[in-house]
Amino acid sequence: MVEAENNILKLQFDVHTIEHLGVQMYKTLPPVLSELISNSYDADASFVSIIFDDSSENKSIAVIDDGCGMTFTELNESFLKIGRNRRKQANEITEKGRKVTGRKGLGKLAIFGIANEIEVSTIKNNLKNTFVMNLQQILSTDKEYSPEIIIYNEPTTEPQGTTIILKQIQRKNAFDIEDIKESIAKRFNFSDPNFYIELNKTGCESQKITTETKWEYITPQFQWEFPKDDSSVNNYATEKGITGKIISTEKPLDKHQNGIFLYARGKLVNSNDFFGLKTTTSFAYNYFTGFVNVDFIDDYDKDMVTTNRDGLTWENEELDSLRSWLQNQLFNIAKEWRIKREENKKEEVSKTTGINLNAWVNTMPQKLQDDVNSLVDIIVKDEEIDETRTKNILGELKNIVPEYPYFHWRNLHPTIREIAKDYYKRGDYYHAFIEAAKNYKNAVKDKSNVTADSDYDIMMQSFGKDKILRVTNKYRYRPNGELFGTTTLNDIEDGQKFLSSGVVSGGRNVLSHEEISDLKISGLFTEKNCLDMLSILSHLYERLDDAEKNS
Repeated sequence: MVEAENNILKLQFDVHTIEHLGVQMYKTLPPVLSELISNSYDADASFVSIIFDDSSENKSIAVIDDGCGMTFTELNESFLKIGRNRRKQANEITEKGRKVTGRKGLGKLAIFGIANEIEVSTIKNNLKNTFVMNLQQILSTDKEYSPEIIIYNEPTTEPQGTTIILKQIQRKNAFDIEDIKESIAKRFNFSDPNFYIELNKTGCESQKITTETKWEYITPQFQWEFPKDDSSVNNYATEKGITGKIISTEKPLDKHQNGIFLYARGKLVNSNDFFGLKTTTSFAYNYFTGFVNVDFIDDYDKDMVTTNRDGLTWENEELDSLRSWLQNQLFNIAKEWRIKREENKKEEVSKTTGINLNAWVNTMPQKLQDDVNSLVDIIVKDEEIDETRTKNILGELKNIVPEYPYFHWRNLHPTIREIAKDYYKRGDYYHAFIEAAKNYKNAVKDKSNVTADSDYDIMMQSFGKDKILRVTNKYRYRPNGELFGTTTLNDIEDGQKFLSSGVVSGGRNVLSHEEISDLKISGLFTEKNCLDMLSILSHLYERLDDAEKNS
C-alpha cells in the first residue's frame, strides 16, 4: 500500500482553459455580446449601450450599463473568478427582483473569442476601478495572471455602472448593426419591460432592442399561446409554468428564423429547433417559429444548458418530457395550421378577387361541381402554394369554368343571353327559352314589318325564297369571288324560315306553373333542352342581324 501521509492531490487549472472555453467556443459577435448583456441585466441595469467603432484598423466595442457596478473586492471575488456559480449564492434574486441569468461563471471568457484585450471600468459606492486584461499575456502566464490596474478606488461623482471595452478585435468586415440587432433580439426574452439595449455606430441610426424587437422580423399569420393553447392532456404547460407562443407566417421563413427558440430566465437556452421532429414530412414547419419560456429547467440542480448556451443537453432524462411536449404541440399545431390556412386562402381569394368559392361552385351541375371541388381542394391544400399564387390559379380556373358554365360555354347571342340568364340561374329553364323566343319573334316582326299575328305566320311571311327578309345578301360570294349557286342561297333562306317557325311554335303555348314544374321534373324539358333551344335561337338571331329587306 502506498504511503499517503505527506502526499497531497491537487486539481490544477491551466490558463489555456481560456482558449478552450472562450476563444474556441465563441467565434461570433452576438453570443459574446449576449454574455455581457446578461451580466448587465444581472447587475440590475435598466439599459445597456453598445458602441461599435470600426473607423480604424483596430476595431473596438464598448459595452456600457447603468447597473450596480462592482467594488474592487467584488472584481476579485466575482468578476475575475472563473467558474463561480452565482445561483448558489444568497443573492440569486437581484434588488429589482430579477432572477439572475448567469450560472457557470464562464461567460466572461467569451470576450476573448473575438478580442485580444479588454478594459473594464466600474463604479460603485462613488469609487472607480479600471483594469486591463490581455489575452496573450494571460496565455503566457504559468499559474496566475494579474491584470494591469489603471485606476484603483478613485473617488468619483460619475454615476454607478460598468463599462467594458473590447479592443484589438480580429474582424475584417465592418459592423452591421442591423444584423447584430436581429441576432441579439432573438437571444433574449426578458420579462422586465424597463430593460432595453441600444446599439450605436457613427454614421448609423441608433438601434433599440426590447423584448418585442424580435417580432419586427416576423409577420405572423396564426399564433398559439401558452399555457392557453396547450393541447396536452395533462396541462403540462400550466404544470411547468411554460409561457410564450408559437406562430406561423404567411410565407416560408429563413433558416435562421425557422424553429422554436427556448428561454430560461429571459436568456436563450436553445436556438431555433424542432426537437427531433422530421420536418421534411411536412412543409408546414417551414412557416413556424416561436419564443417559449421554460424557466423550470433552471430549477434542476444539474445545469441543463451547454457551455456556450446554444442548446439544452437533451441527453438528460429530465428533459425527455419537455421534448415530447414540444413535439406533440408542433405536430398538433401543424394539423390546425393546415385547416386554418385552407380557410384563410379561401377568404383571401374571396376578398381580393371577389370569387366566393362555394357560391361559384354551386352554380355548376353536380358532376362538374365534384370535378372543380377536387381541383380547388388540391390547390388550397397544397402547402407549397402561397395565398398569392392560390388567388392567381383560382382566378384563371374561374375564367375557364365561369359561373353557370354550360350557359356561358354555349356562346349565346348577346340578346338571347341577356334575356335568358336570370331565368336560367333560377332553374326556370322553360321561361328562359320562352322569353328568348318571344324576343326573337318581336325582333323579326319589327324588322320585316309584317302584319301577321301568329308566331308561325310572322316567320313564314318574313323568311324564305323571295320573301321580305333575305339573310344571305352579305354572303353571296365564295372566297374566290364567284357567286354561290342560287339553290344553295335559297336553301339557307328556307332553312331560316322553317327553323324560325318551328322554334317559336315550340314555345308559343302558355303553360301553368304546375305544368312547368312537371316539365322539369319529368325530364321532358331539361336544362340541356333549354340550352339547345337557346343555341338555335342564337343562330337564328345572328342571321336576323345580317338580314336585309328584298328590294
